[in-house]
Amino acid sequence: MENIGFMPKKQSYPNSVLRNLRYLYLDGNLIDSIPSDAFVSLDLQVLTLSHNRIHHMQAHSLPYTIW
Repeated sequence: MENIGFMPKKQSYPNSVLRNLRYLYLDGNLIDSIPSDAFVSLDLQVLTLSHNRIHHMQAHSLPYTIW
């Protein structure tokens, strides 16, 4: 698969929409960093981030619910 340089606009959703989100699969994207507020207010049970380009994660980036 070839990267053609398409970078979709970052999406944001109100917390009320994501309140029931438990499984989030972000494998195979071009994610290179995760800010500390990326998963705030989410009650995730599963978060997958494999095959990304993550080189930086701020402290407390991952939700405590998946530990």
